[in-house]
Amino acid sequence: KVYDGTYRKILKRTFNDMADEWLAERSFKIRPNTLRSYKEVLALTLIPILKNYPIASIDTKLISKIQSGLLGKSGHYIQKSMWMLNSILNDAVRKNFAPLNPMAGHPMPQTPRQKETHILSPGEIVALLDAAESRQILRINRELIDWRVNVLKRYYQTLVFTGIRPCEASALTWKDVD
Repeated sequence: KVYDGTYRKILKRTFNDMADEWLAERSFKIRPNTLRSYKEVLALTLIPILKNYPIASIDTKLISKIQSGLLGKSGHYIQKSMWMLNSILNDAVRKNFAPLNPMAGHPMPQTPRQKETHILSPGEIVALLDAAESRQILRINRELIDWRVNVLKRYYQTLVFTGIRPCEASALTWKDVD
């Protein structure tokens, strides 16, 4: 390799150092929430296994171990974790810290299909709103209970008739109402 000009001296670097450098290079180009999610994946998934591991020694066996440790996580989280690892390893190869990216031939996990959304039937809607209106919840302070029941019923009506998710409905403010 020296004689044909393809020799590259591989420099020593740990995964943790490479990941820090990778994150620093991207931190000013991405949104704060994206940066936060990258830091989370690194802290919870990649760093615990690879922290002081030499970047040039990462192999497909270790990658498979990381992938199997992600079982039970969402498909999106698994894909993001593996994409980040692949990107960090690509940077390591480009900067002469690794001779090759072992993920180059490693299959990326497929995201499982989302479950089909269950749409409430008219009968289920009536049952839900009746349950929300039920006075069997608490009987401490009648006015407070009446107010809570009314709010709960309106909350469920908003969910049912607009189709928004509970987290979206919980975040609504009066500014959002037309």
